[in-house]
Amino acid sequence: MTMYPFPYSITLQAPTIITAPGHRRFSASTLNYIPGSAIRGAVASRLGDPDGQGKPEQRRFAQFVTSGQVRYRNAYPVPKTKQAAAAQRSTPLPLSMLKRKHEPIDTGPELLDWLKQQDDETLVRAGYDFVILGTTEIRPVRVDLGARFHHSRDPAKFRPSKDEGSIFTYEHILPNQSFAGYLVVKATSLDEGKQIAQDIRSLLDDNLLLGRSRRAGYGGNADFVLETEPTSIKTAGKIYRDIKKGEAFRVLLLSDFIGRNLLTGLIDPDSFQSYLEKALRANIRLSNCYVGTGYAGGYNRKARSALPVTRTLRKGSVFVFEALEDIKQTKLLEIEASGLGMRLTEGYGELCFLNPPAMPVYKVVEPSEFAPPAQLPDKDEVSARILSIMQRRILAEELDREIHRWARELVRPENINISPSLIGRLRLVLRRDPKEALNTFRQWLEEKESEKTEGSLKAKARRQLQHCCLSGYSLFNWLQKIVEDDRDNLTFVLEQLNYNQLANDYCLVSSDNATAVLKDMAGEIRCKTIDIVLAQISREIRQRERGDKHD
Repeated sequence: MTMYPFPYSITLQAPTIITAPGHRRFSASTLNYIPGSAIRGAVASRLGDPDGQGKPEQRRFAQFVTSGQVRYRNAYPVPKTKQAAAAQRSTPLPLSMLKRKHEPIDTGPELLDWLKQQDDETLVRAGYDFVILGTTEIRPVRVDLGARFHHSRDPAKFRPSKDEGSIFTYEHILPNQSFAGYLVVKATSLDEGKQIAQDIRSLLDDNLLLGRSRRAGYGGNADFVLETEPTSIKTAGKIYRDIKKGEAFRVLLLSDFIGRNLLTGLIDPDSFQSYLEKALRANIRLSNCYVGTGYAGGYNRKARSALPVTRTLRKGSVFVFEALEDIKQTKLLEIEASGLGMRLTEGYGELCFLNPPAMPVYKVVEPSEFAPPAQLPDKDEVSARILSIMQRRILAEELDREIHRWARELVRPENINISPSLIGRLRLVLRRDPKEALNTFRQWLEEKESEKTEGSLKAKARRQLQHCCLSGYSLFNWLQKIVEDDRDNLTFVLEQLNYNQLANDYCLVSSDNATAVLKDMAGEIRCKTIDIVLAQISREIRQRERGDKHD
């Protein structure tokens, strides 16, 4: 079996919350990258629950999600540079690269590699997590984050109250930012690997929703692009040759590492060297290292329980080893593709082999060389769009009351003479798009002599509509007046619904603006009016039938 890495990219179109470890009451903080577990979860969601499905679906679910045949690597930010060639996946900043304490945290002119230069000067972490590594310079890659305040509501009253409700904050990744990662497929042949990548691309071809609150304005609504040609992981300073005995080399963790002690079986971050020796099938000696530790948890949605929290080696940890035996390049590429440790399907255990540290000081390229950070839409434009949505909702709610009032005035129980089945047929059409529904009604209501003419109501249904009387109209003529597409009939409908008073009483900007919104909703208003009047007729028929049975 061979490991084939297929690169993918994600471009966010909406704010995204990838919940970070830790718990803060009423609030959520986000990671500044997209973990492989989020992509894996999206694939599992598209496949559906395997329980209750047939064996082919269960095998497919196992192949893509649980078997380890497909490994979803983390997606890290892609810088927006003027040079397209420079737009590559960033790597975590090596933990050994630090800045002087007195320099600005985000714009220091240089970073010092602690593995190469160890002195008494106070060094601290830089203010960014991802970089493009070069031979003599480092280019920071920043991820723009934002935050929104929300107000929780009393679930019974559907509004905040003195006893229920609180302010909480959602931190999120801002939209219009791109991330890139790798999807690694284990297959017996390249054709099989390409087919699996193609199947996963077809699953995630629609807009991809990630993280929490996906149906409440977050979730990324992301564009997912998966290449179907495998490629090796690209990083500056990467080793593309055999390592000779006695030669030094670096190992950089590109994601957190989880491993067990091979003797005790307990989770142990110190087990990294033993995992690496076992994978290389060669003896190595640790010369130097700079590592950090963290925690990894998670949540099993199917089992509705939290995963055990385990200790990890943090991404960005750096090791310098000396080879005690010759190591082939093919073995290095194999380990980079497969990863090391546990939970490899979720993006853990990714690493790369680099040349030993050569420069004690790396120049930091100024952020001005990069394109401006992702910007939200203009505030005035956003405000206008939000006001328009709010105006439509308010007017739609008030129109609903007015249409019910008009329906009660139109429908008289003594004049109803129509079958419930015909009402159901008419109302079924109204479930379509308003424009399509009105066109269907116009076609049905055209005056034609033959009841078998295509596109027209049959004579029996037409007679029922003509004999069913509303206040001042037959139902047939009333429907013709409502669905007719001209300015006079639209004005007739709006006047019956007291649109001038609605526009004055419920306007957010001005009455003229509210009137324009009402006219823009003409199709929806006509369809809703017909539906509510037909529903009122149906209610009167049921009440009359109940009264007859009672008598």
